[in-house]
Amino acid sequence: MTAPAPAGLDNPVAASLSGAHAQFAAVHGPARRYRPEYSLFASVEDPQDPSHFAALAELLGEDLAIVAASSLELGGHLEAGFSLPGFQMLGDEVAAAPFADAELLGVADAAEALALATLAQPGPFSERTIELGTFVGVRDGRALVAMAGTRFDLGGIRELSGVATDPAYRGRGLARSLVRHLLYLERDAGRELVLHVAETNLGAIALYEQMGFRHHQVIHFAQVHRPS
Repeated sequence: MTAPAPAGLDNPVAASLSGAHAQFAAVHGPARRYRPEYSLFASVEDPQDPSHFAALAELLGEDLAIVAASSLELGGHLEAGFSLPGFQMLGDEVAAAPFADAELLGVADAAEALALATLAQPGPFSERTIELGTFVGVRDGRALVAMAGTRFDLGGIRELSGVATDPAYRGRGLARSLVRHLLYLERDAGRELVLHVAETNLGAIALYEQMGFRHHQVIHFAQVHRPS
């Protein structure tokens, strides 16, 4: 029988920024955002309360990204540059396995990780995102050619993020091996993984389904900014 889902999955950014990642947050009333050097993700306590988005508007300096299980009631305080559905998938049934070629990445690898993310486009990635969780990578010589890591921290569950492979190295199973290795490390610490993927990213969805990630719920993504 599948265990109940951990708390916080309906509003993962809010759960992370009000808990384990509070030190990375800028806060205004019911609104929270990661400081921009760490991530462009933000949250409100109630995504269906327009007044909470009025508070979030006070924290904007640039477009921000939101992920939540409920629809977003922006109430005219913010506009959505785009909004699309996706899936939240849990990794508690995925087989973990160590990967001998994987190495832990840290602060000294931040510039390389950002460069790889810029090249491979796994989703929003900032210059200090690598400090938010555990990142592992594979090198060819001295060059970082693949990586995977964790971003939002819900306590007993962390969000898989930053899965990126240099296009010249795709098709070798590096992403799959790194995700299994990361899960091996997280389980050793008593944690599981969750991920968020746009419904249009069919290749990634197929890969994660093949690995054993299970669909938990539909999730909504939006990029928001002040009304023009």
